[in-house]
Amino acid sequence: MKTFLRVIALMCLLVGMLFVLPQGDISAATTTSTFTHTRVTTDSYDDYYPQVSGDYVVWQGDTYYEDPSSSISRTADLQYEIYLYQISTGVTTRLTDNTNDEYSPMIDGDNVVWRGNGDGDYEIYHYAISTGVTTKVTNNSANDSFPQIDGDHIVWNIDTGGDYEVYLYTISTGITTPVTANTGDDYDPRIDGDHIVWYGDSDGDEEVYLYTISTGVTTKVSDNTINDESPRISGNYVSWGQYEDGQPEDAMLYNISTGVTTEITFTSATDPYYLRIAMDGDYVALSAGDDGYQEIYLHQISTATTTRITDDAPMDVDPEIDGNFLVWEKSDEIFLYEIDQDSTSQLSTFTGFVNNYRPQVEGSYVTWYGSTGGGNPKEILLVGINIPTAPELISPADGTSTAVDTSPTFEWNAVTGAVSYTFEYSQDDTFATSTTATTSNTTYAPGELAVGTWYWRVNASNGTTVGEWSETWSVTIFDPIGTPSPRFPTNNWEIT
Repeated sequence: MKTFLRVIALMCLLVGMLFVLPQGDISAATTTSTFTHTRVTTDSYDDYYPQVSGDYVVWQGDTYYEDPSSSISRTADLQYEIYLYQISTGVTTRLTDNTNDEYSPMIDGDNVVWRGNGDGDYEIYHYAISTGVTTKVTNNSANDSFPQIDGDHIVWNIDTGGDYEVYLYTISTGITTPVTANTGDDYDPRIDGDHIVWYGDSDGDEEVYLYTISTGVTTKVSDNTINDESPRISGNYVSWGQYEDGQPEDAMLYNISTGVTTEITFTSATDPYYLRIAMDGDYVALSAGDDGYQEIYLHQISTATTTRITDDAPMDVDPEIDGNFLVWEKSDEIFLYEIDQDSTSQLSTFTGFVNNYRPQVEGSYVTWYGSTGGGNPKEILLVGINIPTAPELISPADGTSTAVDTSPTFEWNAVTGAVSYTFEYSQDDTFATSTTATTSNTTYAPGELAVGTWYWRVNASNGTTVGEWSETWSVTIFDPIGTPSPRFPTNNWEIT
C-alpha cells in the first residue's frame, strides 16, 4: 500500500511539473557565446529602423525635438534625418541636415541609401562613407521609394502616378536602368548579386519575377491563378509567399540555376494564417502560424528540412537571418537563435528597455530600436556576438622615456578567441597618420624608432570580427647626447 501511495504521489508531482514548467523555445541548449551591449543613441527624439553592415549602423531620427547639433531651425513638423554610427570608434555622423524628411535608410559596405522629399516628391540619395559624398540618384517628378542596395547596385520603386515600376542604378557608372515598364504595378524589389526579384500584377494576379543584371533578361518565376508576393533572394534561391483571398497558403522556393520550384513544408497540417520570410545562404527563416500564434521556422535548403524553432504562446515575428544567426521579436523582446549551437538567447537585456522592435542582423552584430516605455524616446540598441575584448597593454609602460632602447618590443595580454592582432603606432595621438601591422603573437617589434613620442594601441580579431582598440599608451625616444654644436673656431675661420 505504501508503495502504491508513493507511485501516486510521484505521478501527481510529475503532472504538476507539466503545468508549471514554462513554455519556451524548442531549443534547450545553452549558448557558449558572449554578448556585448551598446546603447547607440541617448538623445531626446525618436530613432527608428536601424540597419547594420560591417562596422556601421544607419537609422532615421525624428528631430521633432530640437537637435542642438543641427544648423537648421526646426518647425513643429516632424523632421526625419539620417544618422550613421561607426561601431569601432563610437562616433555618430549626421548624414542629412535639412528641413525635409529622409526615410528608409539601407546600408551595404561603404554605401548608404535613403529616400528624401526635398523637391516636393521623394527622390533616392546615395552616400559613400569613404568619401563623405552624397549623390542625388534620382531627379524626376515621380515618387521614388524604398531603396535596396547590394554592392555596386541600388534598386527601388518608382510611382509615376499610380503606376509602380522597378528601377536600377549602378553606382560606379551613374547609369539608371528601368527594370520594368508595363501597365501593371511592380512592388518590393530586392537585390542580391546579379539578380533582382519583385512581384507584379501585370497578368491580372500577382506573380514573382527575376531580373539578371548582367544579361538584362527577365524571368517569370511563378505562373498561377493565386497571388505570389514579397519575394526574397539569396544566392541561387528565391523564396516567397502564396496568398489566396488575402490569406497565406504556402511558402515557395525557386532554384535559379535549374528553374525548379518547390514548396516549403511545415510541421502543422494546415496553411499558415501569417507569413514573413527572410533568407541567407542555405537557410530560409519564416514566421508563420495556424494555432492562434506565430512561430519561427527554419528551412535548410540543402537538406529540404524545416525545423520549428519556437513553440510558445507569444507571437514570434519579424525574423531576420545572416550566416549562423537568426533573430526575431517576441512580446517586445529580441531573441537570437544560433544554428551551430542549436541555442536560443534573449538579447534585449538593456536596463529599463521594455519595448524592443524590428531586429536586424549582419555579421556579428544585431541592432534594433527600443524604448523605456511611457512615451519616452525610442533609441538605437546594438549587441555584438563573440566580439573580442580589447587587449590589455603590458610594455613598454605608458609614458616610458628611453634613450637606450630605440627598438622596443611592444607586448600585450592575449585575448580569448583571438586569432590575430593589429598593432598600430604613430607620432600623432589621434592616429590620423599611422603604421599598422598584423600578427598572431602578443608582441611586436617595429624596428628602430625615430626620436620623439610614439603612441601605440592594439585590437584583436577572432577571424570574423575585430574588437575595440585597447587604451593608447606612449613611449618617448630621446637622444641623451644631443647633436653637437661647434663653438670655436667659428665657421669659415681663417689662420693668418
